[in-house]
Amino acid sequence: MKLINTRTYRKFRYCLSRKHELPSDKFIINPLLLVSLIPFLGALYLWSFFMQFKIDYMQLYFKVEDCVSTIYSNLIFFYFIIAIIILGSSFLFFDYSHNIKNNNLKKVQIYLIEFLLSSVIVIINHAIFQVFWSQFLLSLFFIFAIIILFNKSINLGIFFLLFYTSVFICFLGKEHAINISKNRPTYNIILNDGKAILKEGEKDKYFIYKTSEYYFIRDVKNNKVLTYSTQDVKQTSFTP
Repeated sequence: MKLINTRTYRKFRYCLSRKHELPSDKFIINPLLLVSLIPFLGALYLWSFFMQFKIDYMQLYFKVEDCVSTIYSNLIFFYFIIAIIILGSSFLFFDYSHNIKNNNLKKVQIYLIEFLLSSVIVIINHAIFQVFWSQFLLSLFFIFAIIILFNKSINLGIFFLLFYTSVFICFLGKEHAINISKNRPTYNIILNDGKAILKEGEKDKYFIYKTSEYYFIRDVKNNKVLTYSTQDVKQTSFTP
């Protein structure tokens, strides 16, 4: 046991003794590009969500305003803000760490921030996704991106973080669609002519999603997805 501890201590000392240089490449990705990702991420979410119901959203129902609104309505904007905070804190850390002369202190701080960022994302993935492999793959890919960001290349690390975010959004849309299929939510939805297209507590139909122009309802009995224009809907109600 003492021999193992000695070897571990020597490896740790060796890692600290090696000189560590932070990536020196400059940030070349335009911040406006990050803002333009909002509708792109929304489109990814809606695509992966509707794919679970075999609805070709991109071909039949695509609207930019729906892509933007879904970012807010599904808390994707919250995760997007977290990503920006992570990137911002990383760049502040880079500026701060370049002024640190003590190599050991610099390494400890880098390991610490990598661990903290990875821990936050692992917790978020575990809280959101029920499937273990989704949690594992997303967490592993994020850790890989963070290691690249702090040790190899800033721009390459950001590229991997953006790719991670895209995969995360796709998994999130799929997860929400699966939850809706299991929970089968219902509301009272009445058209202008008085016809009820969905009733609260109905077993053969359930509510899928509402865009700016359409209501999507799943008809389980007839194995169909019914769409209705929002302009034709007079009232929507439910029992709290």
